[in-house]
Amino acid sequence: MTGSLQIKNNKYYAVLNTIGSNGKRKQKWIATDLSARGNKKKANEILQNLLDEYEKRNIQFDRLLFVDYLYQWLERAKNNLELSTYTGYAGNIQNHIAPYFQKRKIRLVELKPYLLEDFYAHLMSEKGLSAQTVRHNHRVISKALNDALRHDMILSNPAQKAELPKIKKYVGSFLNPEQLKTVFLIFQGTAIHEVIAFIATYGVRRSEALGLCWDKVDFLHDQFTVSRAMIQKKQGTFYLKDCTKNESSYRTLPLTKDMRSMLLMLKGRREANKAKFGNKYADNDFVFTWEDGSPITPNYLTRTFHQGIMKSDLPAVRLHDLRHSTASNLLANGFSVVEVQHWLGHSQASTTLNFYSHIDSSSKNNIKNALENLLPLEKC
Repeated sequence: MTGSLQIKNNKYYAVLNTIGSNGKRKQKWIATDLSARGNKKKANEILQNLLDEYEKRNIQFDRLLFVDYLYQWLERAKNNLELSTYTGYAGNIQNHIAPYFQKRKIRLVELKPYLLEDFYAHLMSEKGLSAQTVRHNHRVISKALNDALRHDMILSNPAQKAELPKIKKYVGSFLNPEQLKTVFLIFQGTAIHEVIAFIATYGVRRSEALGLCWDKVDFLHDQFTVSRAMIQKKQGTFYLKDCTKNESSYRTLPLTKDMRSMLLMLKGRREANKAKFGNKYADNDFVFTWEDGSPITPNYLTRTFHQGIMKSDLPAVRLHDLRHSTASNLLANGFSVVEVQHWLGHSQASTTLNFYSHIDSSSKNNIKNALENLLPLEKC
């Protein structure tokens, strides 16, 4: 690297000649805070020290493995990430990115777009991951490399040029009202019966249902507020995430008569169990719990639901498909996309359309009816 001294506004600046991400020469101006008069020697010393520092950094970065850099970046970024985001990034690095690149001993400065594309193809063909999951891994890599670029560790971000696999439009499975009644019968008498009924009625996310606490249930006004989400961690542990940071997820919904009766029953059962277990009762205010008050965890709910469905004659739906079922049945009954959007807590109506456009018959029927009135053939 070369450099020179320049004077601007009667001050010395050290100007370093670098190469930009486009491969062209780029100047980096660094203030010395020295006035132009009588400080040329000191300014030259600062310039030389900067050049030496950059040379040392370049040698160090040349040897740095991509995987080692990823773990360094993740540790630095930890305090600026939400716990759920950090956990997701760490899981992608540990389970997918690190094993692949560690084996190949690829250095940070060697990373090229084609190497990333080879990795993405490996995840899909060898690991059987979806295009969406591949894009999650790409997002981690791209963010980490953006930081490396910002710190002058690399000349460009190869992730920006890497071609990503195309995502096939997702069509969610859903159950009609009769099939949902069968679901309720399957889990009747089990610990998850009430939470399954709650999710199927409101189409709330698994995390939102299990994160519901009694302080957010208002029997006076017959409504409840979705404000927290229970996020599963390793080894059965969990934490609560505040939904208030996402305005669309934070929403208040009215209680149906059946849901009001069910929640009142659960509240009465809770008081009886508190008396039964005494000091051993886990009094944590969650609505959906075991008999001793300990909360039902997300992974247990999903696993138990799957086992029950597999033993039935119903289609092999996932727990999250109960949410799709709610949306599908509402749209099929004439509710607008915007109404369903707000009910589900989607941030944009386009999200609702992307998932459920295949069953949005209400808007199409409205257009059909309008056309019949506008262009009646019998009057032509």
